[in-house]
Amino acid sequence: MKSDKMFRIIYSLTIFVLFFLTFYIGFEIIKLKHNIISYIILTIISGCLLQLCVKIFSRRNK
Repeated sequence: MKSDKMFRIIYSLTIFVLFFLTFYIGFEIIKLKHNIISYIILTIISGCLLQLCVKIFSRRNK
């Protein structure tokens, strides 16, 4: 039970860090403009990374 709760916490933190880093890299490092197209592109990129993260965690959990 404890390991399941710890896994959920680590998974939630990973998702938060993934979204934070995607938007930070996009707007601060690459210097994208704050417009709707940039938000859409970064959302698609973070969605793809999130799907990859889900696949990695589901393989580890088995």
